[in-house]
Amino acid sequence: MEPKPIISDAEIVQSAITMLKNHGRNACAIATMHADMFLCFDNIEGYRLWKRIEMVVEEMLVKKSTAGVRLH
Repeated sequence: MEPKPIISDAEIVQSAITMLKNHGRNACAIATMHADMFLCFDNIEGYRLWKRIEMVVEEMLVKKSTAGVRLH
């Protein structure tokens, strides 16, 4: 049985948007660092949460770069 997500998909998307607003192109790297930190402390749920945020941030960055939108 798949574990229930900590937060909803909508909250993941909102977190990714906030990361992009606050960190621009560095948002993906920062999300990765958060995920790695949780993994270092054997917190698999936190790791999965940040990996989900990282994947959404990366997807948003790809979409913005193909649309010609500039990030700071």
